[in-house]
Amino acid sequence: MAIVIKKKPQLKRKAGTRAGLTKAVIAAAAAKQLEAGPSGFSLRGLAKALGVVPTSVRAHFGGEVSEIFDEVVKAALEGVARP
Repeated sequence: MAIVIKKKPQLKRKAGTRAGLTKAVIAAAAAKQLEAGPSGFSLRGLAKALGVVPTSVRAHFGGEVSEIFDEVVKAALEGVARP
């Protein structure tokens, strides 16, 4: 009697295909990670949550992590009117 193990189909995208990343998507994921506080943020953790490598995240923001924070703040203040 042979035991057959069925593999689940992988949902991972193939190399060379687009991940569907935009600055808005990255900023939303970063904001979610920052809810735990700034010490809970890491570029590797952000990339893992998005299913990409850190280089892909950096490519959208000119290589600067501070630009990711700027985008998060900009998105958070988008609907706020100046006093």
